[in-house]
Amino acid sequence: RWTVDQLRHGSLVGPERLQWLEHLYLEVVDRWGAFSEGGRPEPAGAAIARQLGTAATPGGGGAHWPPPRLEPLLCPPLEGEGAWRARDPAFVTSVRGAPPLLCSTVLRTDRERPRSSLVYITAWDPAWVQLSWVAGTMEPRSAHGHAGVGRVPRERVHRLVAGFNGGFQAADGAFGMRTPAGPFLPPVPYAATIATLPGGRLGLGTWPGSGARERDYPSYRQNLSPLVEDGQVNPYRRAFWGGVPRELADTSRTDRTGLCLTEEGLMAYLWGRRVTVEGLARGMTAARCVYGLMLDINFSNTAFETYRVDRREDLPPLGRPLDRELEAEGAVPGREDLA
Repeated sequence: RWTVDQLRHGSLVGPERLQWLEHLYLEVVDRWGAFSEGGRPEPAGAAIARQLGTAATPGGGGAHWPPPRLEPLLCPPLEGEGAWRARDPAFVTSVRGAPPLLCSTVLRTDRERPRSSLVYITAWDPAWVQLSWVAGTMEPRSAHGHAGVGRVPRERVHRLVAGFNGGFQAADGAFGMRTPAGPFLPPVPYAATIATLPGGRLGLGTWPGSGARERDYPSYRQNLSPLVEDGQVNPYRRAFWGGVPRELADTSRTDRTGLCLTEEGLMAYLWGRRVTVEGLARGMTAARCVYGLMLDINFSNTAFETYRVDRREDLPPLGRPLDRELEAEGAVPGREDLA
């Protein structure tokens, strides 16, 4: 990632040449993927359970929680495909007496890559989990002189449930962002926007061409135009979604992430492994998203991590060795009372 950023901002390569390099790389990887697809093992239910957790109990948190099972798009379906799983409580902060705060499932959306292309979906109820965002230490670069801290405020870390990547760097569209620290980049008309509304509620929508005032929204984050709006895929007919030169059709397969609001009023984060833009959009519509935006793309820029933060003496023993590929434990920086 550091090397890519140096090439992007340097005069020798620059953003346009870098997009050609990324396109060539993704093409090579995808052609190899097509060649090796038939030799790959089918994703196993045990592996999915290991990554996502245990089966969620229906009706544990109201009419829409856990969410209704999703209908698989490819036949025959994988074991557990579309079924919601409660994330492992050993690694997710919970509320005593409340249902699991995060549930996840997985879908396949690409008929040409049924073994290697997967869309993981994690949902939460915004009545229980508040979404907020923090500017990074280097991105986005502020037009107002503000500096991001790149970390969760220490006074709120005990409530931390999960964290995930944001949108593009400022060099890739300068899409708007504002945090409680102040404005970083002004809003872009017709950009997909997630915003904190006056009174604290969360809103998703497309920034209007005129009439909206930035100061009316305590915080917001934008990226591209909506991928799904009122259930319609790519309503603004955008052709460029990042990762390839603008003059080429974006058919590359890479890791892509998105955020959406569902018909049930739930929020969902999507992480697509080696998916096209259309594949990520199919995941959104299958999850009954009424509005969705794409976040960042490519391997090191996409991540979803869950956390369980508590006083060390209140954390129960795990009872098994840590899975070093997926799990970690340790003290909370700046909060010696928490682990």
